[in-house]
Amino acid sequence: LLDWSSEDQLAVGLGRDVDLWNASTGRASRLCELDTSVCSLRWPRRCCNHLALGLANGDVQIWDTSAGVQLQVLRGHRRRCCAVSWASHVDLFSGSQDTSILHWDLREPCDGRPAQRLAGHAEEVCGLSWSEELQLLASGGNEGDVLLWSRGTLERRLGSHTAACKALDWSPRGVLATGGGTADRSIRLWNGSTGMQLAQAETDAQVCNLAWSQDGELISTHGFSTCEVSIWKNQAGGLSQVHAFHWHQARVLYLAMSPDHQNAAMGTGNEMLCFWHLSPKQIKASPASSSSLSISEGSSLSLTIR
Repeated sequence: LLDWSSEDQLAVGLGRDVDLWNASTGRASRLCELDTSVCSLRWPRRCCNHLALGLANGDVQIWDTSAGVQLQVLRGHRRRCCAVSWASHVDLFSGSQDTSILHWDLREPCDGRPAQRLAGHAEEVCGLSWSEELQLLASGGNEGDVLLWSRGTLERRLGSHTAACKALDWSPRGVLATGGGTADRSIRLWNGSTGMQLAQAETDAQVCNLAWSQDGELISTHGFSTCEVSIWKNQAGGLSQVHAFHWHQARVLYLAMSPDHQNAAMGTGNEMLCFWHLSPKQIKASPASSSSLSISEGSSLSLTIR
């Protein structure tokens, strides 16, 4: 499990342990050793040292990483908590194998009583992503459904993959990217405002993660059978693959982007942590040239840790 904070800290969850790595200083530390496995973790988008952990017993723990102390335990799920997503530093959503999504208001005492309980999935909720621009929550289920939620109510059913939809990410322009598992292997783009499907691309493997770059390119990581990292562009003709990297020998299960979007951390099925440098390129413009991030040229695998 991986997530990179706006304060340049990478959180890594493996088994029952959660470790922190400060990318600015290079220092690593152990945050906690738990009694049960960590199934999900997420930082808030804005500057905050709070880390949410979803656990195999259904609990959600909130940790103050600067002090190294647990702040809250949220008990409302009956089975493992597979996904967490912050709407703000005091609003948290959690998704579970019990098919529910819970909304927690951290300003109020929780005591196992969430602010809202959202029901719409038939199977495990395995992906959550919050759009700050549209104020919408996207959820993906093990049955393949992709749902949009607004203010605690079901806004729209976008459609369904033919396998679990764990990979979800919003672009700054309100476009939602979703990816399906082994039996589906497709990437789809949706207009979050209208619900219209904008594009679809077939891949050769399960889609494990999706992330947008600053210049609108889409990164996908894959499992069986290619274990590749792919770069996509959404153009007038549809979603097209720009490049595919075949560095990894195992499924690329986890992906986290650095706050400046210059680097990406990837976790693989053989417990290897890899760092990719996403190099900028110069784009010629008239009358002067400008610089933007492009991961379709010059990207490189800079470091691996096992």
